[in-house]
Amino acid sequence: MKISTIYQLNALNQQFYERTAKEFSKSRQVAWTGWERLSSMLQQLPGKNILDLGCGNGRFGHFLTSQVSPNFSYYGVDSSDALLKEVGAMVGNGAKTSQKDIVEALADGQTVLPAEWPQMACVVAFGLLHHIPSKKLRREFFKMCLDALSPKGLLIVATWQFTKLPNLMKRSIDPAELNIPPSDLEEHDYVLTWERGTSAHRYCHLTTNEEIAELTEDLPMTLIKDFYADGPTNDVNHYFVWQKNT
Repeated sequence: MKISTIYQLNALNQQFYERTAKEFSKSRQVAWTGWERLSSMLQQLPGKNILDLGCGNGRFGHFLTSQVSPNFSYYGVDSSDALLKEVGAMVGNGAKTSQKDIVEALADGQTVLPAEWPQMACVVAFGLLHHIPSKKLRREFFKMCLDALSPKGLLIVATWQFTKLPNLMKRSIDPAELNIPPSDLEEHDYVLTWERGTSAHRYCHLTTNEEIAELTEDLPMTLIKDFYADGPTNDVNHYFVWQKNT
C-alpha cells in the first residue's frame, strides 16, 4: 500500500473519531463478554503494568480495576483527545494516558510510548488492529507491542470479525465515493458508514486467521490461547493471547 493511501485512510479515521466521539463513547460503556474469559490470566500476571493501545474512553481499564484487581497500573494510548478526557472518570485519576496517533507513529518510524513509561506485564489491543492500514504496518504494530512487553509478558489482541454483522455490512460503501481508488487498497479493506447521532465514515480491515499467522510469523512469542466472543452471535471478536518468549 502506498504511503499516501495509508495517510488518507488514517485521516478518514481521525475525522471519524472527531465527529463521533460523544456518540461513540456512549456506545462503549459496557465491558465485552470476552474480557471475562481473560480474568484468570490477568490475575496471574507477574507484574501490574497494563498497556491499552487504542484505549478510547478507558472502559477496559474500568473492567480491569473494578472486576479483576484494583492494584493494576493502567496506561492508555489513543489518538482522540475527546475520548482520553473520559479515561479518568472511567478508571480513576491513577490512570496514565498519552495522546498519540499510533498509525502515524508506525508509518513515520516514531516511538509510540512515552520514554518514562515502564515495560508492561501485558499489552492489549481491542478494536485497534482493523484501523491500521497495510499489512506492513500491522506487522510493525506487533513488533512494537513486543518491544513494550517485559519478559514472559502477555500480548492480547482481538480482531473484529465485522463481516459477520449483516446490518453493518449494508453500510459498506465504494471507497471511490470518498476519492479512495479501490485499486490502492488491500484485500479485505472496507469503508463503513456510521449513522448514530451523526454521519461519518471509517476505514476497517478484516484481519483473517491466515493473516494473523503471517503477521506473527517468526516473532519471539508463543500463542497460548485463542477464542471467539462478543456480539449477538458471540463470535464477532477473535481473541488471541501470546506470551513473549524472553
